[in-house]
Amino acid sequence: MSLGNAVFYGEIDARPLRALRVGFGIALLFYLWQWRDLNEILYGAMRMGEAEGVGRRFPSMSLSVISPFHEQSDVGAWWAAGLVFAAAMVLGIAPLVSSLGAFLVVNTFVNVAALAPGWNETGDYLLRATSFPMLIAACTGQLAPERPNVPRWGLLFFRALLVIFVWFLALETLSASAWRDGTLLCHRLADHETLRVTWALGCDGALAWASRLASWGAVAFGLALPLIIWTRRWRRPVVLTGAVIALAIGWLGRSPMDALMPCVLFSGFWRWRERA
Repeated sequence: MSLGNAVFYGEIDARPLRALRVGFGIALLFYLWQWRDLNEILYGAMRMGEAEGVGRRFPSMSLSVISPFHEQSDVGAWWAAGLVFAAAMVLGIAPLVSSLGAFLVVNTFVNVAALAPGWNETGDYLLRATSFPMLIAACTGQLAPERPNVPRWGLLFFRALLVIFVWFLALETLSASAWRDGTLLCHRLADHETLRVTWALGCDGALAWASRLASWGAVAFGLALPLIIWTRRWRRPVVLTGAVIALAIGWLGRSPMDALMPCVLFSGFWRWRERA
């Protein structure tokens, strides 16, 4: 077998891909539960109809299955169907049908959420981006629960998605002055709805140094991820570090999907023990 065939078509353990399927289903369940207020969904759908040429400016909007003219019962039916598809993904039931339904529901609700008030979560876009390789994996039979091994290329899709996402996100954070001067952590601590650490407003002394270290450490980790994540020896510590950073950023930013989706994709890098 040539090197290219070994890299892309060599058989590997199916458990990482299975973990991604389960994690994606759980993330979709949580995402839909956030949108249980159907009035907010209808408001976003109405905005889609009001935006002139929205389909031409944002081609992904054409994937939506909710039009601006649907009634609340129609929206509720798609929301409930999304819950069924997500649960089927978690349980591994009818992977092709459930992944196709999840793909349509994710694209619909992310498109609508983008025009609803108070929406600003990068994790939503990551959920939508993950739905496509999940559909491809299902179409090629890689999500079947009974398969012990799968071709390597299906898992590489998800791994490449995570690495590219984290790397460009680290570059983007460098453009924010609060990240560069290390004051973002202090501001988040002082403004957090559950913490309200008032003494963090000054951001001086040891707290300032800790904030700078955490900010630049997160950026350095994101920029170095494409190099260090592929090293088998470092993989588990890197995955755990990435998950902790994602959880911290999501918690401080009050953005659950920003924490959940990177953790789901990091599970695709986890080194499982060899089968007996």
